[in-house]
Amino acid sequence: MDIVLSLHSLNRWLIIALAVIVTLLSAWGYFAKRLYTPLEDRLGLIYVALLDIQILLGVLLFLLGHISQSSVLHALVMLTAIVVAHIGRARARRANLPAAKHVMQGLGSFLSLAIIGGGLPFVT
Repeated sequence: MDIVLSLHSLNRWLIIALAVIVTLLSAWGYFAKRLYTPLEDRLGLIYVALLDIQILLGVLLFLLGHISQSSVLHALVMLTAIVVAHIGRARARRANLPAAKHVMQGLGSFLSLAIIGGGLPFVT
């Protein structure tokens, strides 16, 4: 269980760092009226993939018996953040204009980061 908890903790920092990078790149792209690049698309994909890995690690922690009342609340808040990030990514991919792609991806990553920040106090 210690290995899974360590991976869950390490992945958290990767997620936070990548959320900040994706949000800032999206804001820069929008305000500078830049095209939506494959790099930005790939970083958005990696961001939601890391979130998916994080939820799998969290479920594994639950199955290994690392569960409490606050960890259930933590899981619900984090699941909400993952849904928001996936919606932002999906809407960015479907958007036609580069500005809309930047806005959708930026909002998805920023809002999910804000939700993650709000859910961290519930960590046991």
